[in-house]
Amino acid sequence: MSKAFKNKNEVVNAINNVSFNIQKGKITCLLGENGAGKSTLIKCLVDLIIPDNGTIQYHIGDNPLSQIGCILEGERNVYYYLTVYDNLFYFGKLNKLKRKQLNHRIDEVLEALDLLHKKFTYVAELSRGMQQKVALAIVMIRDPELLILDEPTLGLDVQSTHHLMEYLLKLTNEGKTIILTTHQMDVAEQLADQIILYKDGCILKDVSKQELFASFQNECIIHIVTDKKVTGYICDDMIYRIEMNELSKFIQKATEQNIQIKEITTEKQDLKSIFVHLMGEYDD
Repeated sequence: MSKAFKNKNEVVNAINNVSFNIQKGKITCLLGENGAGKSTLIKCLVDLIIPDNGTIQYHIGDNPLSQIGCILEGERNVYYYLTVYDNLFYFGKLNKLKRKQLNHRIDEVLEALDLLHKKFTYVAELSRGMQQKVALAIVMIRDPELLILDEPTLGLDVQSTHHLMEYLLKLTNEGKTIILTTHQMDVAEQLADQIILYKDGCILKDVSKQELFASFQNECIIHIVTDKKVTGYICDDMIYRIEMNELSKFIQKATEQNIQIKEITTEKQDLKSIFVHLMGEYDD
C-alpha cells in the first residue's frame, strides 16, 4: 500500500509500499516519530484516506468498517455540553442499539473504565484524562472487533493509564484486536504483542516484542565497578559502562593492570533505548 501527497514542489511519501499483517486477539503497537506517516496509515485503515495503490483486507465479517472502533489523536469525538450518559446514548442510537440493550451496555462500559460515578456529569466538567476515557467509551459502546487507538493514554495520569492498560489487556483476552500508537515507550513495552517501527513512510521492523528484544540481547550495556581506574576507559567514580562485546577485553585489561573488579551488573534493555537506536541507525 502506498500514499503520497504533494507539498509545494515536492512529493511526500507518507506510505511507501507498506505491507503488514495484524494478528487477531493481539495488541500491535505502531511506533514512530512525529511526521513518520502513522496518522495517514491509520486513516487509510478506516477508509478516511484512499491509498494510491494497494488493498486492505479485513477478516471481520461482511461489513468490516462496522466492526472497527477508532480514536484519532487530536480529533474530537465527544460533545462537551452533553453528559457522559447522553454522549454514549446518542452514539449508541446512531449504531442502532436498542434502548434496553444500550442502557445495559452504557453501564458495562462505564464500569470497565471506572467512569460510572461520572455517568451524569457534563463532559466539559471532566479532566482531560477522563474526557479521553469517555472518547474510548464511545468507541466501545458498539463492542467492535478491531480497535485502532491513536495515543489513547494522552493526558491520563499514572493511575488512569494503568487502569486503561488493564482494560485493553482484558479486551484482547476476550478476543478483541487492537492497533495502538503511542509515544510512551513504557506503555508500548507492557502492552505490545507485535511491534511495527515506522519511519518516513516505511516499516523498519515488524516483529514480535520477544523477537525485537532478543535481537538486541548481545548489545546490552554492562556496568562494572572497580577499585582503581582502568587505563584506556572512561569511568564515573570507578563505574564503567561497557558494551557486551567489549566485556572480555575490559576484563583482560583490568587483569593485566592488577585491578580488582568489585561488581558487574547488566543495564536493563528497554523499548525506549531500542527505539532510539534503530531510529538513529536509519538516519545513518
